Amino acid sequence: MNILKVVFTSITLALMLSCGSKPVIDNSPNWVKSRPISNTDYIGIGKSSKTKSPYDYMSVAKNSALSDISSEISINISSSSVLSSIETYNSFAEDYSSIIKSKTKKELEGYELVSTYEDGNNYWGYYKLNKKYYKKQQERKKHIAIEKASDYYKRSLKAYNDNNSKLSIIMNVKAIEAVKNYWNQEIVTNIDGESIILGNELISNLNKIINELSIDPVSQEINAIRGKSIHESELTFQINNSKGINQIGIPVLFSYSDSRITKNNKTSNSKGYVSYSLKKLKSESHIVNIRCKIDINTIIKEASNDYMIFKLLNNISSPENKILINVENPIIYIKSEERILGKLKDSKTINNSLKGYFENRGFNVTDHINEANFIVVVKTDTKKVSSNGDGVYTSILNMSILLLSDGKTIYSTSISKLEGRGNNYESASNKAYLTAEKELNIRVENQLYREIVD
Repeated sequence: MNILKVVFTSITLALMLSCGSKPVIDNSPNWVKSRPISNTDYIGIGKSSKTKSPYDYMSVAKNSALSDISSEISINISSSSVLSSIETYNSFAEDYSSIIKSKTKKELEGYELVSTYEDGNNYWGYYKLNKKYYKKQQERKKHIAIEKASDYYKRSLKAYNDNNSKLSIIMNVKAIEAVKNYWNQEIVTNIDGESIILGNELISNLNKIINELSIDPVSQEINAIRGKSIHESELTFQINNSKGINQIGIPVLFSYSDSRITKNNKTSNSKGYVSYSLKKLKSESHIVNIRCKIDINTIIKEASNDYMIFKLLNNISSPENKILINVENPIIYIKSEERILGKLKDSKTINNSLKGYFENRGFNVTDHINEANFIVVVKTDTKKVSSNGDGVYTSILNMSILLLSDGKTIYSTSISKLEGRGNNYESASNKAYLTAEKELNIRVENQLYREIVD
């Protein structure tokens, strides 16, 4: 019985071994198994999944193959290129190379489909692009780009000689954009019989045009009153080129040292002037300044809407200048008409309170109205109300206050029925004035200050 078991087991094992899985035969072509190498062609092998892309797996594989080809086309940066001549080279070169590789893939032409292969799950495409053909096509495109850039460059030089700096900048930027695909390469051309490295020349020329612009303040320094406006005639700059010729239509940006300002972009007029005005000088500092800077970025955007142009030229320095503003505290004149029961008071309670408040704030209070920057007009009077059998008399005080600037009312308020009690109506009125002074301290004086300086 045991012998039979051993024989049966041996036969079973033999059968199992004879029926085992057969070796898988790989029928795929050699180019699928091992990437081809060629000295004459760029090679692109693309693969796609039929299950992941059941309707467009062939186009997916083709796209992958073209990406493969473009990755073989190296992007080297010449030491005489546009990229090597800018300050932002290190941070910009990587972005540029990535964009050019993407552009290279989109613009590939002349490639050939060599072969395809597919199995139940996947699809492969084999493409090639002749290196000599590609080089010839690139040289043709580069020649066209250089011709276009050279034309813009000549226009830039003409505009410069015609003292039109803005147009010269625009034409120069357009020239740089025309050879955008070759910023990493040395671009040699002939201009008026002279051989030049065009890329470097364009960057150098652009910096020259910009740096030769001057932006000069009409006044280097002005005095201004805190709380008052500054007219644009006092905050005016003139833009000229190196020959002293007025530059028209140059955009600028104004900035204020004490805070942010709105609508700070202006453009020079027909005489090269550009101005800004401050509606109210609010600074608590004794010295502030207004800066005016030529807005090169706006001119660049007028020349091109290409993001890479803007990024390439973003750090070009622009001429700027400033006007110092000496801030002086305002002079206040207080016109006070204080009455008791219709008659003028001997002492001016409200006037003295206001004067003390403003002087504590650092303002000057004058007795001469023609010296004042702001005028405070105060009117007060008391009225009899009642008396009782105990000899207590009651008066009320009404008060109005106006704040004037340049003859216009900028603030007004009134306080009514402030009561005072005394042994007669006059003493009751004087008590009402003490109440009015407290109300003035609490409700009015700080508001007057804010209206002047805020």
